[in-house]
Amino acid sequence: MALATLTALEIVLGIDNIIFISIVVGRLPPERRNAARLQGLSMAMIMRILLLLSLAWMMRLTSPLFTIFDHEISGRDLILILVGVVLIGEGREMHIPKGYIYFAMAFSMGVEMLNIRMRKKRAAPVTLHGPKPNLE
Repeated sequence: MALATLTALEIVLGIDNIIFISIVVGRLPPERRNAARLQGLSMAMIMRILLLLSLAWMMRLTSPLFTIFDHEISGRDLILILVGVVLIGEGREMHIPKGYIYFAMAFSMGVEMLNIRMRKKRAAPVTLHGPKPNLE
């Protein structure tokens, strides 16, 4: 189901990109239109791939940041719990300034980046070499 939804969104956004780029390119001189069209579609594809990769990265932010009422909260939860609040607010015709949303996302991403760095700097676990000696 998620794959079908993502595929449908990609098709709709791809068609939207083609229409927009065609309109903008139509204002250029004829000798520059093909190059501009190719460049615009290439940039749109690269941006879409980068956004999908960043989404895949965000979905891996599963390590707990803090706990509330015996429920662990991760970076992914914050990014999702925030998008959901914005969608509900917009659906109820409540305007939420985008600056608040971007700050909250940047803050949670910054905290997660600090957590990742801290985990990398931790000492390696102690490993035992060989069998235990028999003390009897």
